[in-house]
Amino acid sequence: MTKDKNKIKLLVLWDILCKNTDENHAMNSDEIREELAKRGISVMRKVVATDIDALNKYGYEVLSYKKKYYYYYDVSRPFTSDFYCATTAKTKGKNME
Repeated sequence: MTKDKNKIKLLVLWDILCKNTDENHAMNSDEIREELAKRGISVMRKVVATDIDALNKYGYEVLSYKKKYYYYYDVSRPFTSDFYCATTAKTKGKNME
């Protein structure tokens, strides 16, 4: 079971950041670890930073700043109907398989 949870850890981390952070409400590693633990995933503090680096590497935009600790937040734009319409217009007629 631990192996399965480890496989989805990055997705769960991204979900936590999307739902709980923005430019005005960041989370530090300990807060992120607490949220992961609520979902049955246990990680060390250094692993959080490594996993956030992995998210950034694969195109998920997570920014950070340092006060006493590093704080992380998601800067993705919320899904809007304007975005949907623009995306649909660009892909209409293209084979999306």
